[in-house]
Amino acid sequence: MTGHSLVYITKFYDSHDNAVAINSLRRIKTIKKLGYQVYIYKHSGKFLYNILSLYPHIKHSQGIIIRIDGSCILDKYSLLKIIFPNKQFIWEVHGFPEENITENSNYSSRVQVNWKNIKRKIYSFFINLDIFISEELEIYSKNKIFIHKKIVIQNYYNAIISNRKSTNPLLSLILNKWKFLVLWGGSAQYPWHALDVIEQVAKKIYAKDPKIIFIILGGTESWHRFNWFKNIILVSKMPLSDYLNFVKKSNICLALYNIKSMKFYMSPLKLLDYMALGKPVITTGIGSIKSLIRNGINGMLTDNNIDNIVEKILLLKNNPKIAKSLGKNAQITIKHNYNEDKAKRLYQIAFRSVGIN
Repeated sequence: MTGHSLVYITKFYDSHDNAVAINSLRRIKTIKKLGYQVYIYKHSGKFLYNILSLYPHIKHSQGIIIRIDGSCILDKYSLLKIIFPNKQFIWEVHGFPEENITENSNYSSRVQVNWKNIKRKIYSFFINLDIFISEELEIYSKNKIFIHKKIVIQNYYNAIISNRKSTNPLLSLILNKWKFLVLWGGSAQYPWHALDVIEQVAKKIYAKDPKIIFIILGGTESWHRFNWFKNIILVSKMPLSDYLNFVKKSNICLALYNIKSMKFYMSPLKLLDYMALGKPVITTGIGSIKSLIRNGINGMLTDNNIDNIVEKILLLKNNPKIAKSLGKNAQITIKHNYNEDKAKRLYQIAFRSVGIN
């Protein structure tokens, strides 16, 4: 199989530590393990200039994979099918423009989203195969895009965790001062993360147990303006290795989402990280999360009710055996159902279905 080349078009990123980079690089790494040579093209600048840069690479490739998400930045690359009709064009579908709509979005924003969806449906006629990152996203896509062939290759975990002790001084400082940590980590600038809910939870739990400390990784760039800091620590973005070390040292991990703004699909990488590292998680029961988490077995689901989340945190703190059991079952779930070997098999099936051997 060696020598068969693919072009993977993704968004430009400055760091290997944001969500776009982590997921794209994770999937590219898996594809390479199948024996394919992958040319990674990070979009930036003008579209016509990019086409000229891509031309020689696409000419000598078998297939072109285009990352498709809520930004719609890369959709137009689908038109390259007109120039290369014999090449196999594949969408890796991560999201839709509705991600950027909230209950406070104005009329013009909603019109713009509708127009992006119309264009996306037109572009989809040029695509040979759609790869969806969750079953819920595949279901949501019905009637929104034209689909020739499809497959679901859900988000999965394959990060390498270093056993070396973290050299991050902030981690050492926090661990020396506070012993029970509730952690949230991610791209805090996106409004679908329920950071406002976390602030309310922290404020209410402070009266019951002030020793419980909430760490918000990436929180200094948050869409939500925090006003309560008695048991909340906002931390700047950090390299993936440091982030994972924070996860390893935490006692409970949160993955809370604003239900009104993200009700149609959800497949968070952070949740896979938490579970793979054996952490008890409390997460909002929406989208593919409901397929991943069995409430009370490998994690805890919530409807974002403040009292409900407070009760769950106190239960886990006061019952370490329950917390340990949830974490252990979470690891088993990831190991058996959300692993790279399963993704490799599915990518192989996907490529063969469009004649890429």
